[in-house]
Amino acid sequence: FAHFCGVVAARYPDVKHFLVWNEMDGFISGSNWSSPCPTMSMDGPKYTTLFKKVARAVKARNPHARVGGPYVPISSAQCAPGTHGEVSGAWGAVNEGVLSFIRYFVQHAAGDFDFFALDGHLAYRAEHINGSSYKPPATDDPMNATGIFPAITRWIRKRSGLPTSIPIWWSEMYPVPCHDTTAYGPSDKVWPVDEQIAVFTKAMEEISAPELGVEVFLNWGAQVNSNCFVAMYNDTA
Repeated sequence: FAHFCGVVAARYPDVKHFLVWNEMDGFISGSNWSSPCPTMSMDGPKYTTLFKKVARAVKARNPHARVGGPYVPISSAQCAPGTHGEVSGAWGAVNEGVLSFIRYFVQHAAGDFDFFALDGHLAYRAEHINGSSYKPPATDDPMNATGIFPAITRWIRKRSGLPTSIPIWWSEMYPVPCHDTTAYGPSDKVWPVDEQIAVFTKAMEEISAPELGVEVFLNWGAQVNSNCFVAMYNDTA
């Protein structure tokens, strides 16, 4: 895989930024997934080995490239409201398994990443209805649920060991839901546009605080109807 990435980097020398993806798929394990705070871990050694091989292969073929990772999904096994932890708030807590992985990666991948990449959703609470799982906003006021974004960003900047010179990328960040997914509940109800804009704006302002050092924010949502404000591209249908 690293060799393939190096070939891609050589073929497209005009591409200057590379993200090593895919949200830790294949590197996550755990139990008690339905509990308020599941037992979850991410395999730091295996993923970091993969990342370093990819980063070095890309830079060997494209010396001007900037490579980022680990694309860690901070919403994985999120702990429910009322749970306290190293990164927590009214919206709940970031799972300790995520924090442990971040510490490991920052220490052991040092020198091989040029920006630190994150992925995450509006803080949620897990609900199970008629055999289906849903993840509605963590609190009745979605404005409070945006707190997960600045909280984890600040922790990474201040307490993970990340060098101050390394910028942070929110490679995927979803401050508001859209009804193209059943993740938020068994309903076709769509948030009013003004509420979407308000929550989205608050989340953007919070992670844009200069001391957090966020360089990039990307939202990969698709526009599925006239009420879905947050969209990076149009629905091809």
